[in-house]
Amino acid sequence: MAARSILSSARISSLLPTKDKLLGTERLLLESNRLLLQKAYGDQLASGDFDVLTTSINTSVNFLDNHNFWNDMSRDNDISYYKVGRGKKGVDPVSGEEFSFQKQGNGYRFCVPRTLVSLNEKRQFSGMMLQKAVVLLRDAMEASKHDAFLGASIFMEDDLESLEHQLQEAAKAAPGAFCIMDCDDAEKVEKLKEILLRNEKRMVRLSKPNTVGRMIKDDYDSEVGFDIPALVIRDGKVDKLI
Repeated sequence: MAARSILSSARISSLLPTKDKLLGTERLLLESNRLLLQKAYGDQLASGDFDVLTTSINTSVNFLDNHNFWNDMSRDNDISYYKVGRGKKGVDPVSGEEFSFQKQGNGYRFCVPRTLVSLNEKRQFSGMMLQKAVVLLRDAMEASKHDAFLGASIFMEDDLESLEHQLQEAAKAAPGAFCIMDCDDAEKVEKLKEILLRNEKRMVRLSKPNTVGRMIKDDYDSEVGFDIPALVIRDGKVDKLI
């Protein structure tokens, strides 16, 4: 209850957007840039007095769709299965080197960028990037020993399933609060409340497939969902606490 009391009138701090059309999301694509993003979080933590620092990164499917991210071969990344531009047979136009399905070997299974990325893969990839942002901010907070709440920036989407997936993926990284952006009318707030209610923490009896694919119920209950406050942000301030 004490935490929710603080959050209801919390002072919010966010990073300024970059000049790139992705406004900062591009800093999650390469390890060198992720280290710079973590440093930016650390600098922000040292810069002032506030209650919540947000990840400030828009990884929503809708945002990435609007900026043609999924098939943009000009952006290198180290979080996909193949090296960018080398998920096929070809010849490097500069060096003349032949390549053939060159893997990054980093454990990731995403094939991004490419044409015709499925909606499910988009959701998985965007959720992974959101988790990375939360982890980077947490690492910066632990290093600075700042006592602010960690706010995972969640951006409203027309596709409510993608929005729900954002919340579920962010919750896995255990932020102190969701900072909901672009939730600017009563209808959107009600849709957000419905999603949060559907995902509230509870005990349920889950089922798992056996060796022949038949679903078998567990003989015990498992905890699912999350209990994370959601702050609806408007004009840089908390408009509602859900």
